[in-house]
Amino acid sequence: MPPKRFLADIGNSRLKFARVDSHGEMALQTIVVTELPETWPQAIETLGGFETGCVWGISSVRPEAAQWLATLLDEAGVLSVRWFRSVADIPIRHALENPESAGADRALAVLGFLAQTGIQAGGVVVMCGTALTVEQVSPDGCWQGGAIAPGWRPLAQALHVQAAQLPFIEQAGVGSGRGPGTNTQSAIQVGLQGMMVGGCRELVQTMRHGLPSSARTVWTGGDAGWLARAVDGEFARIETDLVFRGLLEALGWSRVHGPRP
Repeated sequence: MPPKRFLADIGNSRLKFARVDSHGEMALQTIVVTELPETWPQAIETLGGFETGCVWGISSVRPEAAQWLATLLDEAGVLSVRWFRSVADIPIRHALENPESAGADRALAVLGFLAQTGIQAGGVVVMCGTALTVEQVSPDGCWQGGAIAPGWRPLAQALHVQAAQLPFIEQAGVGSGRGPGTNTQSAIQVGLQGMMVGGCRELVQTMRHGLPSSARTVWTGGDAGWLARAVDGEFARIETDLVFRGLLEALGWSRVHGPRP
């Protein structure tokens, strides 16, 4: 019987775990807060990730959180773990200058995009998390690089810290963001959403420049649900598991590939 397989995506604010079935699909997932490592063991136990002989593939953009998870798995006796800490660890063609200093999640999202769409007309991959990243993929499947900007949380946090009387707005409100705001909170909603939508629309247009008109834009991340539709309309293509899809490809666990060493 083959070993049970698990994935982890350590983000700046969220840590996602998943169990992979024999067909290379996510059978079960759970999400915890990256800053609350005391909640991780129960989440892993629920998935069965501490079982003897299981194997893990892990992406991380938080070195200290990666060390916490490495220690947790080591103490549980998990011996087979493959780490993806930067673009240099990802089997993907790219034009980046310093891949060892670029985030693995960006490369994995692009790899997941290529795995799902194939090399056709290229495209744009937008990750909507703590950071907003917009990546360009050429028609021949080469990741050209992209743009990195602050997402909702750092924008809202900066406004709150720098302006003492302005509250911190945790997240974009459903159906909000159209002005004018009639109180301080709604005015902040309008302002932040306007900045993110307008800025993101500009970045997507920039990354689509030079690509065929048939090139696709794919969205992923915690804020993709509202931001994608605000920029691309109701038919925006949202892929919630794009980084995990990239991990499956990098590990050779996808349903179209056999195991890789």
